[in-house]
Amino acid sequence: MSTYNGLAADSLFMPGIFRKACWRAVGGVILVMSLVSCRQQVAEGGMGGSGISQGPITGFGSVFVNGIEHFLTSATIVVNGDEAGDADLKLGMIVRVAGAVDSAAGTGDATEIEYEQNLEGPVDSIDPSTDSLVVLGQLVVLDGLTVFDDLVDQEIDGVFDGVVDLADLKALDDANPGDYMVEISGLVDGNSVIHATRIEVEVDSGSYELTGTISSHNGALMMFDIIGQSIDYS
Repeated sequence: MSTYNGLAADSLFMPGIFRKACWRAVGGVILVMSLVSCRQQVAEGGMGGSGISQGPITGFGSVFVNGIEHFLTSATIVVNGDEAGDADLKLGMIVRVAGAVDSAAGTGDATEIEYEQNLEGPVDSIDPSTDSLVVLGQLVVLDGLTVFDDLVDQEIDGVFDGVVDLADLKALDDANPGDYMVEISGLVDGNSVIHATRIEVEVDSGSYELTGTISSHNGALMMFDIIGQSIDYS
């Protein structure tokens, strides 16, 4: 059984990669709703075979995922539901890669690469001492492989070095409450904890996104719960 940072592969999943199975809202507007699970099954490609793999982007040249260099010559790239290009793929993004793979050579020809963020919204709380933060009520934990990407480039502690860790993010958020939000990409364990592989810091647009399994749906009241959050879509 393969693992990622000590977590068994079958205990990790990526809500949102297949949007038909998930609820997604932007700025409170429901785009897709279903009552089925967001957990995905993965078919691994072998030598001369084809299949679907998923994991964080760890390098470029082409795109490296799970130790395989995937060539993008014929690949369709989709980022957060929109057609995109090579430049839109970033380190730490959890992606789904489809295509032929030669395991012996460590290469593949991707036909499709899809990225869907787990979570996007304002930070509720940050605890650098436990390498964790809470976003839209969801617990996010970090490790030494988590990639930060700062799109705001603000002065922090007198230095224009951007956000490079949780302490910087907390300093930015404390100094500018309500001005910024984060986009999270990561793997989700069986307790719905997101193990972040990438955190992107952005100016708060007022449009937020939460992906997960719907529960307690009440059609008459036009309300449902999703991973601990009550949503009113009336």
